[in-house]
Amino acid sequence: MKDLKDLDLFAFTSTGLQSQYINKAQSTIIDAFKKLNHHPKNVLTINESWASIALRDQGLDVSTVSEIKADSKFDTILMLDESVCKYPSENTQKQDILKMLSYLDTNGKAFFSFRDFRNGNYHRRPLGDTVINTIDGEDFVTLEINEQIGHDKQAWNQKMYLIKNHNEFSTIDCGQRRTLYFKQLAKYSFDAGFTDFGVFKELFWKGTWRRTPEHIAWISKK
Repeated sequence: MKDLKDLDLFAFTSTGLQSQYINKAQSTIIDAFKKLNHHPKNVLTINESWASIALRDQGLDVSTVSEIKADSKFDTILMLDESVCKYPSENTQKQDILKMLSYLDTNGKAFFSFRDFRNGNYHRRPLGDTVINTIDGEDFVTLEINEQIGHDKQAWNQKMYLIKNHNEFSTIDCGQRRTLYFKQLAKYSFDAGFTDFGVFKELFWKGTWRRTPEHIAWISKK
């Protein structure tokens, strides 16, 4: 595997994982929609996820960032799997989030998933999640290694160690990561003219390569 995208693609196309993860993602994202009385018709996803695959399986129109046109508008935007944390600086993080929100139609809703960095255990960050997956009869162990960048406690470089079948080892460079706080995301949205923001207290998201539950936040445009 050259990078995390290759690893994700491998998982998403695996018949051994599809049923389990798609059903779980479908249940979670539909619960989020129901809680907000939201009925999506056209969806934009910043990155492929089990949720985007599940929604396509339901017959919904799901577009990726590469398919966006200048005048595109969507009633639903997905930024899951901590995609809002994959930035080298706060400025690029903010600008990309606001750019995605600019495609949100009137009465549309955007959904995010990321950890509670404010109340998390900072000392656990250097050694991230360890996950074991069986994909098409082969065992994959993934271990996150996070190296803080200088004195900036909000930024780190992330690598993933991948062990296949207990004897094949490789390293995937996942790039720079950055924290995002709920209040920080709320301020970004309010500054951009959005009026509603919330975090589900009892609804969590889990990706393929992470055991740590991610909170689901939402922004609404009225």
